[in-house]
Amino acid sequence: LLLRTEDRSLHDAEAVTLREKKVSDLKNREELLGKDLTLGGIIVGYRESIGKTGNPYAFLKIEDYTGAEEIPLFGKDYVNYSKYGKTGTNTFVYVHARYERSRYNNKINLTISSIELLADVQGKLFDRLVVKLPLSALSEAFIGALSEQLHETSHNSVTISLKIYDAKIDRWAMLRTRRRYRLTPELLDFLQLWDESNEPITFELS
Repeated sequence: LLLRTEDRSLHDAEAVTLREKKVSDLKNREELLGKDLTLGGIIVGYRESIGKTGNPYAFLKIEDYTGAEEIPLFGKDYVNYSKYGKTGTNTFVYVHARYERSRYNNKINLTISSIELLADVQGKLFDRLVVKLPLSALSEAFIGALSEQLHETSHNSVTISLKIYDAKIDRWAMLRTRRRYRLTPELLDFLQLWDESNEPITFELS
């Protein structure tokens, strides 16, 4: 899941450009107050109820590898976006939102600007996927499994680079491809879940 803010990164005090965040950063409401955010992830839960006034409301639960957070849907947000929860879980979505302070009770609430299917926007968002891994994890098994996830295309596509760390000489090496491959949830899941080498593998989208 990606969480971005136009302001300085919560993780990097020197950051001055658009930064990627984790869904767990949503807990930092005070730091994110008044900032425009975008986040993408998978819907893993949905619940709704009826308020005291008789109007329905709901909570959309979005998850990434750092955890999960519930996004409240009240009023127009319920009318416009509850459909993403009603259609079932395991749907990848892209959310534009903003933390604002309520004028009624001074609480900080997450206000939704839009929700879209991630498949419809991902090709417009990212141009490059960089996979970081230690040299010891660069096995035939990993390369073979990664190749099965790659589908060459010009639509919703990214270039892919492998950034490889050699601990023996304390150096990084970069392998790049000029071909473009489809950015799919299955590819990102593969990179997050691969654990045969017991070595950390991470990735960045830009």
